[in-house]
Amino acid sequence: MKRLLKFTIILFAFAAACSSGAPVEQEILQESGRIPLLDTVADTSLGGVSDYLVTSSGVLYLADNRNRHLIILNEDRTLRRIVGRAGQGPGEFQYPYRMALVSDTLRVWDRIGGRLQCFSADGEFLSMIRPNPGISGIRFLAMGHDGRLLLCTYGIGSEYALRIYDRGLDSITELGTLEAPSTSVLHMGLSKSDARSRTIPDGLRNHAFAILSSEGEIFLIHTAIPVFKKYSSSGEELWRTEQDLPQLQVIRNVTFERTLQETGSQVFNPNFWRGGVSDGDGGCYLQLRNTEQIVLFHLKSDGSLGEPIEGPEGSWSVFRRFNGQLWFFNRDSFELIQFQTGVGGK
Repeated sequence: MKRLLKFTIILFAFAAACSSGAPVEQEILQESGRIPLLDTVADTSLGGVSDYLVTSSGVLYLADNRNRHLIILNEDRTLRRIVGRAGQGPGEFQYPYRMALVSDTLRVWDRIGGRLQCFSADGEFLSMIRPNPGISGIRFLAMGHDGRLLLCTYGIGSEYALRIYDRGLDSITELGTLEAPSTSVLHMGLSKSDARSRTIPDGLRNHAFAILSSEGEIFLIHTAIPVFKKYSSSGEELWRTEQDLPQLQVIRNVTFERTLQETGSQVFNPNFWRGGVSDGDGGCYLQLRNTEQIVLFHLKSDGSLGEPIEGPEGSWSVFRRFNGQLWFFNRDSFELIQFQTGVGGK
């Protein structure tokens, strides 16, 4: 199924490229470096990578969600420190999920524990904050380098799409319009009747994730419907656009078919995107889901979407941007690989 999806997506891109005889400038990805993690942390157990940070000086922070600790590597990739262990106490983790460096303080969100832990840049435990337990769980959460924490509500118990917590997690701002009425139940995927009627239920229409731009603006990217929104740092909606790309139609139709063919209890969600990052210029890059290669779309500051940007094959996740470079974690080779964007012809 994945190979069929990949072939169909590439076919759409090829057809678009051939629709005009004149050469068109196209963004491309150019590899600029890689870090083989299994070699770099050979003396350390590394089970998985749920998040990572790269500082301007080259220090690397890894969140290992399987071994439930953090790994700090020096600029020369030698081991500086292992931080934490499995547990629920101060400095311990159940699922280290997101990290951010805020004024030389490393802030780590423990997804299962529903708490924020703060460390020095060298990994010394400083403090722990347990906010409202409603933040914990599987809903999307982003952390800003200004200390803000952004929770996508999915419309559960809120009339707004996004809940923003300040640095101390005690002040809350809500913003963003819902695409379907608020609910009290987390909707996980499609039903058979949804798949037969080829409709996205209300319970999935509010699923989204947030991206903070370099200027403090917020992108809200819906994952089951082709809706994109941008808000100012003060919460004003700057634009809303709906662009049902052929690639998104493929993912949605494949998900309908998989739901109809499922004979067990597995639930499928037509999630279009694996993640996204700010482009540093008022826009963002979005990584297409369910492909066997890197496929990005550039959502510009005005809401327009560029042509698909194709990268190498592999199983790619944890898409980030540091120091002007795009970074990906390759789950097949356990490497962090960085790319710069360029312009080519097609």
